[in-house]
Amino acid sequence: MKLIESITNYITYLNYRLKDNSIDSIIWIVNLVPSRAGFSILKDKISAPFWILHFSLLVYVYGAGTVMYQLRIASSTRDFIKSYVNITLIILIVNNSYWYIKERPLLRTVLKQVIKNDSLAKETKLLQDKHEKLLSVIKKIIYIFYGFNLFDAFFIYIPHRSDVNNNHYSMTSCVGLEPLTATPNRQICRLILALQEVTIMTAVLNYQTLLLFLIAHTAAMYRMLSEEMLSFDKLINASEVFENAVYSCGWEKFDLKEQKTIYVMLLQAQKPVTLLAADIIPVNISTFATTIQAMFKFVTVVKL
Repeated sequence: MKLIESITNYITYLNYRLKDNSIDSIIWIVNLVPSRAGFSILKDKISAPFWILHFSLLVYVYGAGTVMYQLRIASSTRDFIKSYVNITLIILIVNNSYWYIKERPLLRTVLKQVIKNDSLAKETKLLQDKHEKLLSVIKKIIYIFYGFNLFDAFFIYIPHRSDVNNNHYSMTSCVGLEPLTATPNRQICRLILALQEVTIMTAVLNYQTLLLFLIAHTAAMYRMLSEEMLSFDKLINASEVFENAVYSCGWEKFDLKEQKTIYVMLLQAQKPVTLLAADIIPVNISTFATTIQAMFKFVTVVKL
């Protein structure tokens, strides 16, 4: 009974997380696979077994396979160029994996800032619905990204990649297990190749998902900030209209008591007030120019 109850509670919790449009739930989704693999993005330390398996298979399958292909099989410039693509993939995979291992303090700092910015952005009641809709869009983007990549990996790429008769990848499969036509060498090699691609997908796909989340959330915060600044700009314009209306109301024809009232109203209307978007950004022309510059830099970096 306890087992059934725990399973039911977990399913309920999982359903809540998948449907909830909050920054905590989105981070939980992004962190779901890394936390199970032992390198949670919310912790300072990682678990070694996954990375030992990952790098061992990477060196054996891609490293040794590429070297042996160039020594034994490659005979033309085309073969060497195709083989160098594998070296590029190794560099990319190692870079992503190294970042997960060594840049954890930076990652934790960035996530703390993301959570803080998100909490400040939803403090404005006028934009709370907009905030929830934007987070819902981000979550759907992550679902679509995960869905397409997982479908392609498990139903197209991995079955094709684990085929030992496939020569499209310009590397020698399972060095030392020849002949691959014999049993159980063939089955062992297919298992090694499939397991290698799963570990690569775990590291690289979740790295890309994390970047996608950070970029999408940053864009959403800029959108929220621009709308809040626009709302406050309308408020500033309205206060100027009010000031002109008070001054042009014909106060010089009023009695002394009414003139004093108009004087107080003018003082209040002309009193400088600093409006803060998201409680952190002052709304003025300097802020507008700085925000436009930051958005341009952000979009430029993303395009590159």
